[in-house]
Amino acid sequence: MPIDGLIVSGLAALFLISFFGSGPVPLPLTATVLWLGQFHFPVLVVAVATAGTLLGWLCLQGALRRWVHNHPQLAHKIPVAYQRFFLRRTGLWLFLFNALPFPLDFMRFLAILNNYSPRRLLMILTVSRLIRNAMLVMIGSALAAHQLLLWSVMVAFLLAPLALNRFMKADPAALPENV
Repeated sequence: MPIDGLIVSGLAALFLISFFGSGPVPLPLTATVLWLGQFHFPVLVVAVATAGTLLGWLCLQGALRRWVHNHPQLAHKIPVAYQRFFLRRTGLWLFLFNALPFPLDFMRFLAILNNYSPRRLLMILTVSRLIRNAMLVMIGSALAAHQLLLWSVMVAFLLAPLALNRFMKADPAALPENV
């Protein structure tokens, strides 16, 4: 397969990963953007990853809003402290959690639970994901000459959700008291 075919295939795969990964299903979008950042089309990688995330979120958000509307008891299951923390600066938290490559992104779902403006949510998501994907592409491009380091960073991003899940399920009695 010629090199152009590989690039188009990689961008198509990136679009699908970002489209389906924009919802609650964790897919390796961060590692994929890092890996594709080492090639010669960084602007296309950023544009495709951002477009896939936005289109996936647009498709998902309507269904999520209907589901939340049909299950109003969901808001009662989220601790009040989290909701108060989130509601103080919703736009800021949405921006930070979508611009930085955190392994979990639950702020968009909290925004839906709290009836945050869909238009604002989409604007914040667009800007923050452009920044996030550009940052990841720049890191991937900078590490392209150091393949071992690039693969180590990609594996770390892949394992981060598992480590976070294990930490969240840890026994509170086993954790140090003065943390």
